[in-house]
Amino acid sequence: MLAGLTEWLDAYGAAWMSRDAQAASELFTEDAVYQWGPFGRRIRGQLMIREAWAEAVEGQDKVLFDYEVLAATNRGGIVRWWCSYELPAQKVRRRNEGIFRLSFEDTGLCTSLEEWWNAETEPLDAAT
Repeated sequence: MLAGLTEWLDAYGAAWMSRDAQAASELFTEDAVYQWGPFGRRIRGQLMIREAWAEAVEGQDKVLFDYEVLAATNRGGIVRWWCSYELPAQKVRRRNEGIFRLSFEDTGLCTSLEEWWNAETEPLDAAT
């Protein structure tokens, strides 16, 4: 499963770095559940994931994403991830680091993604 997990994460990262909500949503099953944070709303279904994801990445620029697989099984994994991106409208750069808990079906599409993260924001002029 490690190869399938890393392929999925590479595709997720590519979608994020290009801010392609359609490509990101196609990584999930039609009835997948995506939850941002332990108390965040549970986004259900590929269409809702695409819409929420598009809204989340809309103002981001110069996105970088990477990850480290902490555990993998034939049905899922635990992943440490980190990213950074600029929010030009707010004149800040944000860095996030977090954990994904992922579940997959046999086709390799994600059925459940639970995400926890911490963020740090700094002025754009301090990020250079």
